[in-house]
Amino acid sequence: MRNPLGQLNEDAVDLRRPRSGLEVLEEFRGATARRLASLEAMGEQELAADSWTPVGPGTYRDLLAVRVFDAWVHEQDMRGATARPGHLDGPVASHSLQRCLAAMPWVVGKAAGAPEGSSVLFEVSGPTAARLAVVVKDGRARAVEDLDGAPMARLEADFECFTRVCWGRWDLDRAVSSGRLVTGGDPQLAADVARHLAFVP
Repeated sequence: MRNPLGQLNEDAVDLRRPRSGLEVLEEFRGATARRLASLEAMGEQELAADSWTPVGPGTYRDLLAVRVFDAWVHEQDMRGATARPGHLDGPVASHSLQRCLAAMPWVVGKAAGAPEGSSVLFEVSGPTAARLAVVVKDGRARAVEDLDGAPMARLEADFECFTRVCWGRWDLDRAVSSGRLVTGGDPQLAADVARHLAFVP
């Protein structure tokens, strides 16, 4: 537990410890059925309404997009804990990867403090793959379509490794020592960015 939200989540888990797995599963099925029915009944106006989100003000639709990511992350937590890997491709996995990649300009510019003129290329391979280039220009890091020449630093990882490092589930040493995360180019810049990949608190 790293914060008050973690404590809240742990309390909810602890409350269910005396129950059987089947009882918890039945509760889960009931809750999700009710929630899906509620969501399906929502109209465009309700989805477009102003809402709090964990990443700042937005709409209710924006909040749901974050929650899809959250649910997939915790599904992967459960798959890892029960040795049942899977769901590493498809629309939800792709959505979750895009949310991770959307944080990379912040990782490069703010967290890693990459200097003016820096360029970093992220390459994610596997069943869900993507490529993202980030440059620092005029004091701000932003994603770009293409780079003019080779990137100053490069980070390559498979989809599972990249997303697990971004969530803070795998530490960097594990990812690197396993050979599943590889850096190239300027060693200092690559190391600084890699150290700050874990953007999910």
